[in-house]
Amino acid sequence: MRPSKPFSILVLLVAGCLSPITRRIDTTNEQVAVTNQHLAEINAQTREANTRMIAMNQQLVSTNAQLIEANRRLEAIEKGLPRFPRIGTEE
Repeated sequence: MRPSKPFSILVLLVAGCLSPITRRIDTTNEQVAVTNQHLAEINAQTREANTRMIAMNQQLVSTNAQLIEANRRLEAIEKGLPRFPRIGTEE
């Protein structure tokens, strides 16, 4: 009768044959954990930057609306002013 696969793996594990493989897996797991931690920090920084950019965008929209209103008012004032010829131009 042939030994089953789980039994064969258990024998290899007990014999220490899988030790190099499990060490590499452990090292890889540690590296993945560190990478995940870095990614979590980067995600937090990205969320913070996005929040600041949203606030900045709202401020820019408000400023743009004020500039549009100022431009409209200046155009109205400009229409009421007489036009003088420019010196040095051929108008």
